[in-house]
Amino acid sequence: MFIHNFKYSLKVLFKDKMLIFWTFMFPIILGTLFSMAFSNIEDSEKLDVIDIAIIENEKNDIVNNAFNSLDDLFNVSYVNLEEADDLISEDKITGYLVLDDKLKVVVNQNGVYETIFKYVVDQILEYQKIVSVVSLELKDNMDASANMDLFISNIYKEVMEKMNSEVNVKDISSKNLSYTMIEFYTLIALTALYGGIFAVVSLNKCLANMSTKGSRIEVSPTKKSV
Repeated sequence: MFIHNFKYSLKVLFKDKMLIFWTFMFPIILGTLFSMAFSNIEDSEKLDVIDIAIIENEKNDIVNNAFNSLDDLFNVSYVNLEEADDLISEDKITGYLVLDDKLKVVVNQNGVYETIFKYVVDQILEYQKIVSVVSLELKDNMDASANMDLFISNIYKEVMEKMNSEVNVKDISSKNLSYTMIEFYTLIALTALYGGIFAVVSLNKCLANMSTKGSRIEVSPTKKSV
């Protein structure tokens, strides 16, 4: 009896065109549109290596070391001021950095790459200030006969402690993770939610106050578990 009722309940449900559309066809159509809309969105937003220049006749070890460690983001050329002006006027570089008493960023226009370049320089300035403050503190407390290597080691230790005192975010996500996948996960959740409509429709057909079939079921001698 249970198999008989189950089979015919499925036949009734699958003949409901509106129900089939919202639970099967709509998620497929929406998933296809998502795929078409998001297929190239990450490629268009992908950041290329940023070409910049640093004036070569001025030395700043902190800045040079910082940009050397960011070689996957910046392609650095060491040129003189005239060459830097020529490169930026020909749009061969995003901007250049003048290592003066204050770091000076020179760009030709406003844009994403220029903003990233400026932000990185601002962060380097912050770390440079930390190093300067810690150096002065340690130098005042250092003995004249103290070892310079120990002095430098203490500076490094103090700076790292100050930097690590702030909350650091560790990225452990997969390299293949795509932020557009959230839309497809949401679509799966939507489909699962719409799947509950089958249960609602089936239950409504069994309720006496919802349909004549429900009334017949309620007065029939068949067990409710069936």
